[in-house]
Amino acid sequence: MDMSYVVEAREALGRKFEPGDVDETLQGIAESYASEYEGDFDFLLKMRGAYAKKGSLSPAQAKGVLNTIAAGARRAQIAEERAEAEANAHDAPEGEATVLGRVVATKWHETRFGEQLKMVVRLDGQYSGSKVWATVPKALHGIGVGDLIVFSAQFTRAEDTTKFAFGKRPRDAALLEKAAESA
Repeated sequence: MDMSYVVEAREALGRKFEPGDVDETLQGIAESYASEYEGDFDFLLKMRGAYAKKGSLSPAQAKGVLNTIAAGARRAQIAEERAEAEANAHDAPEGEATVLGRVVATKWHETRFGEQLKMVVRLDGQYSGSKVWATVPKALHGIGVGDLIVFSAQFTRAEDTTKFAFGKRPRDAALLEKAAESA
């Protein structure tokens, strides 16, 4: 079964499949996939049952199967890219360091000191590809995902990987470039 055909067809559309997009080839792929499905995803189990009962899928059912196939392929691609990025990442900083990187995420946490804004930063430079987690320094409040920042902190690597570190007492922070989305 050629899943790449499904992925290429969806990319050519630039959107999810609709029932009117399902041609004979895509219908055949959807029906073959549904009839041979052996996993535990409820929707695909229902489509397998519908195919077994009627001997075919409706265009709307085929659309759902095709979108599921394409989404699964996209998830696999993202997982592969993340694994490759992790494998190519340098070790995270250890001890006192000044780091440069882009904000990946921010989140408010309740602590014994009150609410604190935390951040995850994917690093550039000598620590390229590794990530750090730290409190957002006051100088950086208002940052968003994708912003390029620099700050200093005391870092301790995670116990289970050398590619991630936790920062304490961040300081000497500066916003170098605001991301387009958060501007």
